[in-house]
Amino acid sequence: LEYLTIDIAGGFLADIEGTITFLKLRYFRLCTDPLFGALLLGKLVLPYALDLHLEQVESWRECFTAKHPGIYEVPFWPSEHAPERFDCEWRRPQTFAQDLAEPHRTRMIHCAHPADHQANPADPAAVLWRRSSAVMGLDVRLDPNTDASEPAAARFPEFVGVTLAQSLYELRPVLQDPVGHGAGGSLELGDKLAARRSLSFRDNQVSWQDRERDFNTQYPKALYDTLQYVLGLLPDGRASRSERLVREFVFAKDSWLPDRSLGYQHILGRFTGLKKLHFDSPLLATDTQFKQNMEGCMAFEHLDALALALNSPGTGGVYLCPMLEGIHFQPPLDGLSGSGAPDEWDETVNSPGRLASGARRIQLTSGIN
Repeated sequence: LEYLTIDIAGGFLADIEGTITFLKLRYFRLCTDPLFGALLLGKLVLPYALDLHLEQVESWRECFTAKHPGIYEVPFWPSEHAPERFDCEWRRPQTFAQDLAEPHRTRMIHCAHPADHQANPADPAAVLWRRSSAVMGLDVRLDPNTDASEPAAARFPEFVGVTLAQSLYELRPVLQDPVGHGAGGSLELGDKLAARRSLSFRDNQVSWQDRERDFNTQYPKALYDTLQYVLGLLPDGRASRSERLVREFVFAKDSWLPDRSLGYQHILGRFTGLKKLHFDSPLLATDTQFKQNMEGCMAFEHLDALALALNSPGTGGVYLCPMLEGIHFQPPLDGLSGSGAPDEWDETVNSPGRLASGARRIQLTSGIN
C-alpha cells in the first residue's frame, strides 16, 4: 500500500490486534476526531519519510464556552481554565504535531504513558524533518457565522491548516488542495530527502445555531489566539528555536488575511529567522468594498496592517521578523485599490526606526513565482 486516506470526521473504532506496519506508504491523510486518531496512530508503524497530513475534527469554540473573570485570552496553556481534554497528553494537539516530526514513532507517542525520548540530531528522520521545515504555509477559514459588520477576530476559525515543505514548489500543491493535499505529487520513499506534511484543525460544529450558542464574547481575539497557538506547535514545539528553521512563509490563495497589525503579530511573531513572505491571493476587485469577513483576496487594508506590524517595535525594541528581506505578491501591487505606487510601499515597510534597529531592508516584488 502506497496511498492511504481515512476521512471519518465523527470518529471510528478499529479492532486491531498488535500493530500494522506500512513499508511502502508514501502518502497518509488522517481526518477524524482526535481521540480516535490517537488510538489508530498508536497501532501503526509508519515510514519516517512519508508525506503525512493529520486533520483533527473538533470544536474549540465548544471547548471554551466558560467565562473566567479577568481572562480575555483563550486559555490554551495548561491552567485551571483550560478544558479537560487538553490535559490528556496522548491526544493533545501538541502530540499530533510531534507525529509530523517523528511519524515512525506514533506508536510510542500515542501510548497511555509515553516515555521521554531524547532526539538524536543525526537520526535520518530528524535530518529530513529539518530539511522539510524550510517553508511554511497557512490557510485560515473564518467561522461562517461571522457577519461583515463584526470583528472577524472575535470568533474561532472554521479551519486552520499549516503545511510544511522544503520549497515553494513542493509546498504550493499541498497548500492549494486542503482536501487531497497534492497526493499525486508524493514521491516514492527511496532516497527521499524531504517530505510534505500538514497539521489541520477543522470545526465539527456545522449548525449555525450551535456555533452561535457557543460563541463566547469574553475572547475578543479568539481567532488570533488560535492561530498563535497552532503555529506555536510547529515545526517542533518541544525543541527550542525550531521556528528559526522556517525561512519562507506563505498565506494560501483562498485564505483569510489579517487586516489588523495585531493579527500579523500573533501569526509571525515567533518566526525571527523568516527571510521571505508570500501572499498568493488575487487582489480585491476595484469595485468591491472591503469587509472583514472576506477570504481569498488581497486588499489595501491587509497591506496597510502588515506595514504597521512591521514598523511597530516590540519588547526590547525588536521589530517583527527582523531578518525579513522580501515580500512577494502574486498580482502587481499597482492594481491594489487605495494604495500608492509600489516604490511608496517599499518605503512604508522600511521605516527609519526599523532599519536603525538592525532589521534587514525589505524588498517588495510581484508576479507568478
